[in-house]
Amino acid sequence: MAALQSTSGHDGGQHQHLLVRLLTPNQPPIELNAQSVSLHDSIGQRQILVRHANLAGILDGKPVAVALTDGQIREFLPTGGFYEVSNDTVTLMVTSLQGG
Repeated sequence: MAALQSTSGHDGGQHQHLLVRLLTPNQPPIELNAQSVSLHDSIGQRQILVRHANLAGILDGKPVAVALTDGQIREFLPTGGFYEVSNDTVTLMVTSLQGG
């Protein structure tokens, strides 16, 4: 049981983060370590944090804000695409991407 607890992300204050992957057909992939991601889909605004439940949706074209582990905020404007959240990885697959 102790081994399972040590891998859950709650062990001794070990810092956890999200891996954010931004994928477009015509640009190299962007990978960032983040504390959180704020995005908009057909339901409304979503705030993605570490250990978020698996989720997928269609982006609605509004800015995506990525709060990096160093405290900086990077904002991107995606065009056409969707996102997936799984195992502390947020992947955005979009037609084009501005900002950063």
